Amino acid sequence: MKKKTIAALLTFVMLTIPAVSVFSYGADPGYANPDEELLTETGEGTGLDAFLPEEADTDYSTGTPWLCSMIDGTVTADTPADPGDDFYLYVNKDKLLSIELTDERPEIGTYADVDDKVTADLESMFTGEPPQSHDARLVYDLYQLASDWETRDALGTAPLKKLTDEIEAISSIDELSDYFTEPVNSEPRIKLWRSSSTIDPTHSDRYILTVNYCLLLRNNSDEYSDPTPSGEAAADSVGELVKYLLVRTGYSEEEALQKIENCLKLEGMLASEIPGRKEREDPDFSASQNQYVTRDELDKIAGAIPVLEELETAQGFPAQEQYLFSCPNYFEKLNELYTEENLPLIRDYLIVHNAFSEAPQLDYESVYRYRHLYDAIYGDTKETDDEYTLSIASAQLNWAVARLYTERYLNQEDKERISGLVDEITEAYHDVLNQADWISDETREKALEKLDAIDRRILFPDSWEEYGYDGLEFKSAEEGGNFYDAYMQIQKYKLEQDVEAFAGPVNNKKWSALPQEVNCFYQPVENAIYIMGAFAQGGMYNSEMSDEELYAKLGMVIGHEISHAFDIRGSQYDRDGNQIDWWTAEDKKEFRRRNDKMIAYYETIHPWEGQDLDGLRLAGEACADLTGMQCILGIVAEKPGFDYDAFFRAYADMWCTKLKPEFMTLYLEDVHPLKYLRINVVVQQFEEFYETYGIREGDNMYLAPEDRIRIW
Repeated sequence: MKKKTIAALLTFVMLTIPAVSVFSYGADPGYANPDEELLTETGEGTGLDAFLPEEADTDYSTGTPWLCSMIDGTVTADTPADPGDDFYLYVNKDKLLSIELTDERPEIGTYADVDDKVTADLESMFTGEPPQSHDARLVYDLYQLASDWETRDALGTAPLKKLTDEIEAISSIDELSDYFTEPVNSEPRIKLWRSSSTIDPTHSDRYILTVNYCLLLRNNSDEYSDPTPSGEAAADSVGELVKYLLVRTGYSEEEALQKIENCLKLEGMLASEIPGRKEREDPDFSASQNQYVTRDELDKIAGAIPVLEELETAQGFPAQEQYLFSCPNYFEKLNELYTEENLPLIRDYLIVHNAFSEAPQLDYESVYRYRHLYDAIYGDTKETDDEYTLSIASAQLNWAVARLYTERYLNQEDKERISGLVDEITEAYHDVLNQADWISDETREKALEKLDAIDRRILFPDSWEEYGYDGLEFKSAEEGGNFYDAYMQIQKYKLEQDVEAFAGPVNNKKWSALPQEVNCFYQPVENAIYIMGAFAQGGMYNSEMSDEELYAKLGMVIGHEISHAFDIRGSQYDRDGNQIDWWTAEDKKEFRRRNDKMIAYYETIHPWEGQDLDGLRLAGEACADLTGMQCILGIVAEKPGFDYDAFFRAYADMWCTKLKPEFMTLYLEDVHPLKYLRINVVVQQFEEFYETYGIREGDNMYLAPEDRIRIW
């Protein structure tokens, strides 16, 4: 498994219900965008509900219709490998057998190799003399502060103690409301609800203030009414960490356990009004949350809860005529509970959540235990202290890191070459839409308008003018600073920047993804694709690639990202990034029917006996894989002498991976199909594959023409 970014680590429990969707190509399970709160349908597998007890007696060699050959131990020298039986295994067998996994590298493959290279590149940026530019020096200083464990240990859990003492001193509901509405001088307060600014999902040229549900320790509200063994195990793991932290701040073990119990009790009272995971996975869920209220309506619905005062006094946002507010039933329930009688439960909820959120900023032992919990959920990443502290600095000042990374490792020549490839594939995508004989001219016209409006963001921004940290200052280690104070200063600065940006128009040309991310994205609210510089490395892209490799790897990625604009979720946004319906009723009905056929097919596949797949969860990424291949095959059909065997082999190599069995839990919770299915299911839909390898009826890779899947 690749080392997770600190963004994933810092948010793996504290997920937000998304206001904005991001559809990604290569991210490992658990990826979260560190720049903005763009956690989405595609990222909701990130979290405690992804933690499952390991089944020690599972026989992973019983998959149908194909062996789950990405699992260590399932492939041996005697395992048959034939293109008509299992194309992924046929291409990758020798490579899979040659891979030796270790505790330090429990996952190895083409993608993981690129990620390891980028990790090493990032680490090398912080060796030698400190940089001189303002932003680079900030991130260098933050890295030094994060690495200064002596100072962090001396501070210990004092910051958390200060927070808990402040909360314990609240003796009435009026004082609680005062606590929520005090001006924020550092990190925004954890509340019983969440409020922030976001791009308006139906008017993407403006910002809007949004109010939403509270955080839950168990993440998935379904776990409170129908607990699962995995949910219980995850809650116990979080509870152990919180108990340790609270005891460190002066509570007895019994007092700490009571606070955790009280927190979960309050959450259980609220959970029935919070959408659960299955509800959020519905493709129409996001659009259903686009509910608007006036200021007077919000004030009335909020009742005793000081929502407007918190936004305006604590955070500093100006009063608005309209707000995005999808949870009136939640606030009705919250008002019932916002009483003197329940004040002890509310205080304990705040104390427990503050303890969990503060852990990564505290001393070595607190951070170590937090990392141990993270490893228990994601598998032990074997991340060193230096790698961890670097990832902390990178997450907090990510655009400073982005510029350093770009200047050192990326180049304009690759940007221009890949931009040309994006232009070629975008132009060819017109054929995909024009040849879709099942849509009306009205829908096709809207789809083509959206395609032509897609913004293409390649490798790194053209200018760095809008990505700096002007005005941000904190004391370095040499000046007597410490990491916690610097972290708080950064949070305050970011909130001030959000408030300042809110007053102006939305800049939908500003990047919301980072060049150093080993990933690619489609961002529907911007109607933009991102091909990140860190992704276009090594086995994914290099300037010496043949045409066959280029189209099979980076070309497929580009086609995949464009296809997200027209998948079951991305297709809900128009050319300007507004989440509005541009389909005719009949066309949408047929579109969903085609998606249902794809979903049903994935659910006939079993990675091993007794293990099902959730086809709906996979629908967006599976559609993007299939339609991306459809587009690329249309392009290469016009190239004389094109070597289809080399092309399909390169495609199979792109997702070649081998990993330890314990990591399969994460992959099953991910929104991307398992990597061997990203090969086998995709290629078996296209006649070019059948012709290249002589696939015939009766072969395991064969699908009858009427059973093949084509969304577009």
